[in-house]
Order: sequence, then C-alpha cells, then structure tokens
Amino acid sequence: MSVLAPPRPGARTARKTPLLLLAAVTLTAAIPVVPGRLPLLSLLCMASLPFLAPTLLTSRRLGILVLVIGGWGLGLLFADLMNGDTPRVSQHVIALVGTLAITTVLIRLSNHDPVRLRLFIAAVGIGLALAGLTVGATGPTSAAFPDGQPVTPFYLWKYQLSEPITIAALALCDLRWRAGRRMPTFVTLVVLTALNVICDFRSFAVATLCTLLIATIAATGRGRLHPATVLIMVGVPCLLLIGGFFTAAKAGWLGERSMLQFRDEKADVWTVMANGRPEALQAIYLISQKPYGWGSRPNLDSATFASSLTFIRDHHVVIFDNLPKDWLAKESRGLAAHSTALDTVVQAGLLAVPFWAFLLFLGLRRTMDTIRTRAGPLLVFWTVTIVWGALFEPLTFTSHVLLGGYLAVVLLPLPKQEVTR
Repeated sequence: MSVLAPPRPGARTARKTPLLLLAAVTLTAAIPVVPGRLPLLSLLCMASLPFLAPTLLTSRRLGILVLVIGGWGLGLLFADLMNGDTPRVSQHVIALVGTLAITTVLIRLSNHDPVRLRLFIAAVGIGLALAGLTVGATGPTSAAFPDGQPVTPFYLWKYQLSEPITIAALALCDLRWRAGRRMPTFVTLVVLTALNVICDFRSFAVATLCTLLIATIAATGRGRLHPATVLIMVGVPCLLLIGGFFTAAKAGWLGERSMLQFRDEKADVWTVMANGRPEALQAIYLISQKPYGWGSRPNLDSATFASSLTFIRDHHVVIFDNLPKDWLAKESRGLAAHSTALDTVVQAGLLAVPFWAFLLFLGLRRTMDTIRTRAGPLLVFWTVTIVWGALFEPLTFTSHVLLGGYLAVVLLPLPKQEVTR
C-alpha cells in the first residue's frame, strides 16, 4: 500500500509504485559504484540528464540553478585552460553535474509535491547511512592517516552517519509536524543532540539544539510570525548557545579538544574559528592570487605554499608542526581544501561564486518562511549545516547527493498554511 494516499479501488499498481520508488532510491544510494566516492544513485541521475534536458531548459523553477551551475562549470573549464591543464572529470565536475542531476531527478520523482519529496529525501538519507556503514576508514586525511581515520563508533557517527540519519529523521518529522504531532520532532532532536555531544560533533550538536529551541517556540502558537519576531527567535538562541558553548568548552564539558582551544583567557570567536579552521585562510589567499581559478589540478609549488602559511600566521593563527605535513599529504599536494564554497572558488575562480550566492540566498529565504509559518524542523537544521559546511567543511565525493537534496527542498517549498495543534 502506498504511504502517500489511502487505498483506491482499481489502483493497486499505482499504490505500490511510490513504495517501490522509495526502495529503489534507498538501494541505489546505498550501493557504491566507486566505494566511498560515487553511489549508484548519482550515476543513474547523471545518466538521465540528457533525457531531462527539455525540463532543464524550460523550467522556471530550475532555470537559475542551471545558469549558476553552468557558470561554475565554465569557470572550472576556463581555469584549467588558463593553467595549461587538460580539462578532466574531477571531483568538482562530479559535484556540479551530480548536484544538478540529483536536484532535478528528486523534483521529478516527487511529481512537484513537497510532501512526497520528503519521503524521497528520507530514502536518500537512509541509503547514504547504509553506505556509510561499509567504509574502512573515515574522517579527514592526514600525514599519519592518508586514507582517513580508522573506523570507531564515534568517528563512524561523526563522519558517516550523523548527517544522513538526521536529515532522514527530520524529513519524516516534517510530515508528522504538519499533521499536528510535535512529540516525534522533540524526541528526535533531543536524541540527536545527545549523540552529537557524546561523539564530539560540535557543529551538529549546535545545529540540532538550535532547531530544537526554534521548534519549541514555534509549537507554542498558531499564526504566522512577523519577520522581526523570527529574527529574535533565531538570534537570541544563537547568542545564548554561543555564550554557553564558550562556558562549557572552558569548563571541559565538551571534551579535551574544545578545552584546549579555549585555554587562553583572551580567546575570542575570531581567534577560535581561525585556529580551528585555518584552511579557509589559505583558500582566501589562493583566490587573491588567481581570481580566475587554479583549475582541477591545483598542486601548489613550494613558494606558493610557504606564502600561504605566512598569510595564515599574519592572521593570528598558530601553525603547529603537523599542519603543513597534513596538507602536503592531501590528494592535491599542499592544498588544505577544508571549505566547500571557498575550495570551489579556488579551483573554478569567481565564476563559482554565483552558485553559492544563489544557494545561500534562497536557502535562508526559505528558512525564514519556514519559521514564520511554523512549517517543520527539516529546513531549519539543514540550512544551518549547509552554511557551516560551505564555510568550514571539505567537499567530498558524496557531498553533491545531499546538496542536491537540499536544493530540491528549497526549490520545492511546503505550501504555506496555518499550523493546527
């Protein structure tokens, strides 16, 4: 029986189709064509793009996305040619084509129904989580662990399971929320926050806690909220969480890593962020040197690498001995590559900027509408993690799957309605 509609006489096949589609999406997301790099779902979606060309060329919903992703691709091609390299199918090419393909296919599969779309988002998340259980190493690479950290339960949750499971769970919570049932959302967010704290996944712990606070406030009323009220709802919890984060970190409640970062009494937000993520400063330096991009093979010479380290030191970042060694062990030697948005601009140049501007503008706008109309928790959490990931997390070979899912959700928003208890 379909999970989308009640039974109808004479529609047995139609009722089964959504469940079969959901199972197929889950299965293809869980099967890696290239282990740890490309799921079968991505390959099938990219292969279907030629058949979806009429939709891409005529759809008002997808038109701007096609333009900005096209600009990103042209920037990468131009950067390769300017640097004397032969254009190739690199990780970034897979990311831009895969993002467009996943977004388009999910919208088509959902038949432009945002409620049905959330079922497919849940299916994708479950499939990626199943695929994450099969990895032999995980987490960022380093000189000591060039293929990633050995798998432990904590690392497995932090680097493989947390994001897809959270997104799948909150996609289903959206459906219960719209039906007037709030408790599944609260229980889910409390459990996820606890798991993220235990596994030292601080960014996701903050994201789930922010979502929990906003959901709690949203559940106390019925009518739409004024934009100023939304800003207060978002701003005050964030300020409280930041203050609480500093206090908890200094007290050692968030683990040794956080306590060491706050060991200096003069530590401020900028110092902590810069020392915690110095890779972004290297990306900014490289962009300033080649605004047209370094291309898909951005191997740095020794002089450029040394200059980037000097630039980082000039911005009050302490560079420990293992940091240059870890960066030199990367796939692109010397390139830190730990900020998705900045890394795409490093390779493709400023032509990649419109894609991120479009993504963040539309995502923040839809999130504001979601909070105003008390529409559900998924988009609030996902936007927080997308913004964080764009600034402070590396682009991986599977990043495009959830990025495409996020774009599908913001391009196909839930209908605005008053929430009933």
